[in-house]
Amino acid sequence: MVTEKEVLSAFKEACKKYDSQSHMNRITKVPQSTINDIWNGNKTIGNITVGNFLRLFPDMEINFFGSGQPLAYPEKILKQLNRLSDSEQQEVYEAIIACYPHVQDNKMIKKIKGV
Repeated sequence: MVTEKEVLSAFKEACKKYDSQSHMNRITKVPQSTINDIWNGNKTIGNITVGNFLRLFPDMEINFFGSGQPLAYPEKILKQLNRLSDSEQQEVYEAIIACYPHVQDNKMIKKIKGV
């Protein structure tokens, strides 16, 4: 798990890359007062809005499941699905789509469907 101290360190590193807080403000659209308050310790990084956090770290990737290798999950799932009959695979596919309709175009789902 990432600590607030690590995020603050990344924030300060990002500030340095922008050369100034005002330049960081212009690029990220995070209020300069927020940037200054975090830099000076008057506001903790944990108390900023999610929107500001995402603007400060636009290249950040989130691994919601904590595996460190989120791309490994589809292959693991496919390995298990290959042990099921065609009708069981179809049931799993339908359950996934019912719970996560946004994954319909996912490579794994296409493999399950045999596309």
